[in-house]
Amino acid sequence: AVPGGAFRGFGGPQGSFVAEMQMNRLAEALGIDPVEIRRRNTLRDGSIGITQAPLPAGVTLPQVIEACAEAAQFGEPMRDAEPFSPFASLAPATDDLLRGRGFACSYKNVGFSFGFPERCEAEIILHGDGDTPEWAEFFHAGADVGQGAHTAFVQMAAEATGLPIESVKATFSDTSTTGDSGSASASRLTFMA
Repeated sequence: AVPGGAFRGFGGPQGSFVAEMQMNRLAEALGIDPVEIRRRNTLRDGSIGITQAPLPAGVTLPQVIEACAEAAQFGEPMRDAEPFSPFASLAPATDDLLRGRGFACSYKNVGFSFGFPERCEAEIILHGDGDTPEWAEFFHAGADVGQGAHTAFVQMAAEATGLPIESVKATFSDTSTTGDSGSASASRLTFMA
């Protein structure tokens, strides 16, 4: 475990776990394969989200479900467990090893959620003689709360300008240099930048 770092998910994984356990119980009660019940009930283009807005084109959950089910060989018999020992001093054994296969899927919004207004501003100023910049200044008002957003911003600015990272001077968490960055929650800032 990491002794200190950004809290990720903010309840999303826990809520998804509960919902997916209910999907498994429904599948069992209805006599439907766990993958099949998800195939029938997954989000698609035009599905209505929790904000009552239809999802735009490009929803790929059906394809993700198929790819994951195929990669996990879901529906096929499981292979016998390989002998395993968690300690080098103990002989491997198969009789104590339990194996299973599960399937779950969920999606997580980026930002506040589809249907709510979003914005995030940044500014890059190029410096140098002629058409080729020698260095750049990057300004963003967002706070890094342990998620690595500031590092990602400098990397993106360097890639966008074609400059090495060392040639990008960054000013962060200063609302006097740029407009609103929005919430600093989870990975939102990185995606919005």
